[in-house]
Amino acid sequence: MWFEPVIKRVIIYHHFDPDNIIDDHVVYLLNAAKNFQCDIVFGSNSALTEKELSDKIRPLTNDITLRVNKGYDFASWKQMLLEHGREYFNAYDEVIVANSTMYGPLFPFEEIFARMGEIKCDFWAPTKHSAAYGIPEHVQPYFLVVRKNLLNSDAFWEYWKSIKEDYTDIWDAIWHGEIRLSYDFCQAGFTYATYADLRDYREIRDVGHHEPFVLNAASYLIETQRLPFVKVKAFYVAPTRPYSSQQFIFRALDATDSPYPRGLIKRHQMRTSPLSWSKNIDGTLLITRGEQESESASTSLKIGVFAHLFYLEKLDLLISYLANIPFPFDLNVTTPAEKIKTRLEQTLKRRLGNLRELDIRIVENRGRDIAPWITEFRDKHLSYDLGLKLHVKQHSQQPDVFSHMWNKYLFESMLDSDQSVREIVAAFEADERLGILFPTYPPFYNMMFPQGYYGTAEDQEYRLEAFRRLSINPPAESTQPIFSAGGMQWYRPKALSALFTSDITNEDFPPEPFPTSSTFGHGLERAIPYIAQVAGYSYRLSMPLRVLKDGFQMYEDRIMSAYVSDNAGAAVVTPTIKQSIRILIRALYRSYCARLPGVAALTKGFAERTKKIVLREG
Repeated sequence: MWFEPVIKRVIIYHHFDPDNIIDDHVVYLLNAAKNFQCDIVFGSNSALTEKELSDKIRPLTNDITLRVNKGYDFASWKQMLLEHGREYFNAYDEVIVANSTMYGPLFPFEEIFARMGEIKCDFWAPTKHSAAYGIPEHVQPYFLVVRKNLLNSDAFWEYWKSIKEDYTDIWDAIWHGEIRLSYDFCQAGFTYATYADLRDYREIRDVGHHEPFVLNAASYLIETQRLPFVKVKAFYVAPTRPYSSQQFIFRALDATDSPYPRGLIKRHQMRTSPLSWSKNIDGTLLITRGEQESESASTSLKIGVFAHLFYLEKLDLLISYLANIPFPFDLNVTTPAEKIKTRLEQTLKRRLGNLRELDIRIVENRGRDIAPWITEFRDKHLSYDLGLKLHVKQHSQQPDVFSHMWNKYLFESMLDSDQSVREIVAAFEADERLGILFPTYPPFYNMMFPQGYYGTAEDQEYRLEAFRRLSINPPAESTQPIFSAGGMQWYRPKALSALFTSDITNEDFPPEPFPTSSTFGHGLERAIPYIAQVAGYSYRLSMPLRVLKDGFQMYEDRIMSAYVSDNAGAAVVTPTIKQSIRILIRALYRSYCARLPGVAALTKGFAERTKKIVLREG
């Protein structure tokens, strides 16, 4: 009888987590390795507790090395290899060197190793970095398989002895560890292969398809070549990386019927990554349709609405949307005027059929809507399962049509119809870790003034100050923060308990007239979703379907308007430098007059000269 030779393998796994947690995606990979008959050597640069090790690692292996956090993964691998010694590893046919910077295996190890078993080489990895940007071609050793020829060679062990244990710069570790690994082994006469065939991968930078392909082409590699691992940083979002691929990675997993649990990725990303990294993942945006009536209007969640009303003339607008809540709810209102309180008492209970309890409080006119929401109802927030923060906006520096557009968009995103509210409440009922839901940045405003969402440098500093005040340290953002522009949100109060139990007072906010930016209030509103993140909760964005359709049409029109027709109208061309300057002047003039009307009047000469250019150019 013929038997297939048994290949004996061991995986040397390096772990690091800034929160000193062994994440579920780590346990998943090690379990898969164990089931594939791999022995396990585990090392970590994190300060892990014995309970963490006993619960998650000791059932798989007792071969554990804990070390100080220095030298990155290569120093950790070196220590584990050299401490066990050459003789220990001679008993194995293959040694796998891996780390926790990836999710996987996306497909069974049996499939992965069967495919690579047909390829002659001395070491292999899932992917490589081609020769580009001054970087030599090399395999990317987040999962490196070393075969016996190389394992038993002097070159292999001399390489590891040369690795420094005190790298403090990541690029030093990459150059002297990752890049030199391929060079040294190839110079010694050994050959390598990659699981993904990257021979015809040429860059198309205009659509974000460029090195490193393991990050920028992850979804394509999974879908077309069944790439067995996806890097954590494939979900990275930054101003320099405008072509995000997070949602496409999940779709590629679905298209290939990958058995990998999607929740492992989402939970790890939500805990360790900036919130912006998950913005484009399918499921983050809740598109409310509001089309089909539901017979059931019941929920077990106790709902408390918190509204601030300063502009009495907007009361009817507020009531018209509150009437869309199909469940019993309490309404807690703050207002700075006794006359508004009287009007509210006369009106609200009569016009809101589902209103259960009404609590109206006169507050100091300070901190706009955000201060009284935090400071006035400390005694009530945590008594609710679900909260809704509302207020009515009025921009004194802008025409009323602007405020109308803002209010309409925000209220439609939160309270568009009774069915839309049911969809939102159902989302909280279905996911107990959903902590906050708020509108996306309005498409119409994004096109006019995209920098408004990011805010000023002072806004960002105040945001960090809010973190310090609340003693929280969420993952640092790599791009603009995710927050509710407009200050309205549905939320689970216990997800924001750090805010409601804080020592923040009205005195933390400047007195009226309230500046339009660069205050503690502007920083604090940009911190709110991150408070929920640190508490272990996720976020979602909300937008009605028709607004999404309108936004797409507006973006399409705006993109097309970036091009101008030539005089004959025969073709569409990119603007000339002269035309571009005039377009810029026109935009600056309109922004200048809209935002600083007083100063514009004082500089009438400049404004008039600029206006002539605007009128001449249309």
